[in-house]
Amino acid sequence: MNNSLKETLVVLILKISNPSNPSNYRPISLCKTVYKIAANVLVNRLTSIIPKIISKEQAAFIPGRSLYDHALLAQEVFHKFRYSKAIKGLVSFKIDIEQAYDSMDWKTLEKVLITCCFPSCFVNLIMEYVCVPSFMLLINGNRSTHIEPRSGYRDVPYLHSFTFSALNCCPMFLRRKLIFVFM
Repeated sequence: MNNSLKETLVVLILKISNPSNPSNYRPISLCKTVYKIAANVLVNRLTSIIPKIISKEQAAFIPGRSLYDHALLAQEVFHKFRYSKAIKGLVSFKIDIEQAYDSMDWKTLEKVLITCCFPSCFVNLIMEYVCVPSFMLLINGNRSTHIEPRSGYRDVPYLHSFTFSALNCCPMFLRRKLIFVFM
């Protein structure tokens, strides 16, 4: 893919009226139209497959699944903890993986997709779209110099959700030993 099609402008949008630190801004990625169309084609291919290979316990980013079910389940678990007569053996973990895909290496996704037996041509295409050659910040109408990212996933509409979900597919996929033909 031509690198000029993958150039992305990042605009910072205020979250609050008086910002005091960088977390008070929300970055918005402005990708080129051709890039967005091609990325949506990839997402449409993944849409029919991801729900079949992702564990039923995974609710985020999967159409038709609700996080509210998990909230209800957590409430029931903690109710059990409160009224249990067990002296030992009850434990609960809260793991916050908010935007975990931003801190993973791109090779992680590639290895997971390969392990899940996705065709190599599809893996290469996904990697082309997820890995970014450079960003430029758009500040007061002026472009910054190119910024070369070292990790994290590109903010492509819907694509990062599915790629992050794909990281959860390996154990379920290998357990079922399914191979999908979708290209």
